Amino acid sequence: MIGLNTLARPDAILDLAPAQVSRTDRLIELNPAGRRQTKKYRPVVPLTTTLAPYLQAVDVIRYVNWFGKPVRSIKRSFAAAVRAARLPKDVTPYSLRHTMATELRRRGVPQWEVEGFLGHKAAGRVTESYAKYSPDYLSKAVQAIDSYFAELEAKFGNRADGSMSQPRASCVPPIGSPGSGSLAVLVGVRGFEPPASTSRT
Repeated sequence: MIGLNTLARPDAILDLAPAQVSRTDRLIELNPAGRRQTKKYRPVVPLTTTLAPYLQAVDVIRYVNWFGKPVRSIKRSFAAAVRAARLPKDVTPYSLRHTMATELRRRGVPQWEVEGFLGHKAAGRVTESYAKYSPDYLSKAVQAIDSYFAELEAKFGNRADGSMSQPRASCVPPIGSPGSGSLAVLVGVRGFEPPASTSRT
């Protein structure tokens, strides 16, 4: 959920801690305090309405953890989930980032807003320190993300009700499948099976 709602790179997701989330300003600082920015820039992104319930815990070191301890890598567990879902081997944690960038463009979000979420230079990083406090900061991207998940909820039900204690990717229609428009990731719970009409390729 963090990856799909922030478009962050996997390392930024694994580093994300409660201190980086401001509920007052509804912002997520993807770069932790004291960490030097690199060419893989970690931007400040808005906290979506969809993601907010998943970031309730404030008594953890990192949001992604294993029995309270930070996780260094999710490559093996993600690969296992990909195999279990019978997805192509080239589906990686980066696929979540690429999926949502494609989905935002498909929904008409301006390119500069998508680049802002991705942390690309063209988004104008110098102005970010001021622009992030504007009520409409990356607002079209936020609206598109929230509406994407509202559509999933309407089709598959609410997964933020406590049944998401062990989330996993349950199915991913392939690019070019009828009506997909992009790689659409549907989030479910253990044991959840998508409708028979949903491609599991």
